[in-house]
Amino acid sequence: MSSYKLKHPVTPKEGEPITAVTIRPIKGKDMRLIDRFQTQPIALTLAMIDQLCQLPDGSDVFPGFADELREEDVDALGKLVMPSDGDGPPTG
Repeated sequence: MSSYKLKHPVTPKEGEPITAVTIRPIKGKDMRLIDRFQTQPIALTLAMIDQLCQLPDGSDVFPGFADELREEDVDALGKLVMPSDGDGPPTG
């Protein structure tokens, strides 16, 4: 698992601001999102962020977490959550 410190914390409707997330490894079931959103690269990136990011305590982020992120954090997290194509660039 890798971790990422948000440049712009996100505050859910209830609870404390989220300042960091951990990214769990990609599983086969997560890769199904690639088929679902293959013609929508931004939607795919946001869906992968929602699917793979967890709070540091291991619990899931709230639904729609990626929608609340600023562009700078979406870009950085997108690079971390998108699977790479072998030795080439990320597929997302």
